[in-house]
Amino acid sequence: MIVGGLVFSFVHPPWQFEGEWYFSTNFAFLFIVLCGTVLSFYSYLESLKYLSASETSLLACAEPLSAAFTAVVFLGVSFGWIDWVGTLLILCTIFILSKKKATPS
Repeated sequence: MIVGGLVFSFVHPPWQFEGEWYFSTNFAFLFIVLCGTVLSFYSYLESLKYLSASETSLLACAEPLSAAFTAVVFLGVSFGWIDWVGTLLILCTIFILSKKKATPS
């Protein structure tokens, strides 16, 4: 992600933006970085103490669905047919990954 961010910063430089930067903007940015990424990832790693790695990764597969659900419910984002197709594909992936492989006899 660092490499991608560096490459695309030449396409769309993040230091050139329109708008104003206030103290509350700094606070919101810091909150998103700390709570939205660092705390979330730490919680994910700590869950490995209580769940197996395969169970944890299956739960992580459902994260895009929870994000889409939250956007529809709280932000009023429309949900089109292609979004339903994506939801179906994610659910199929979770179902396929959750099936245990048959042990050879």
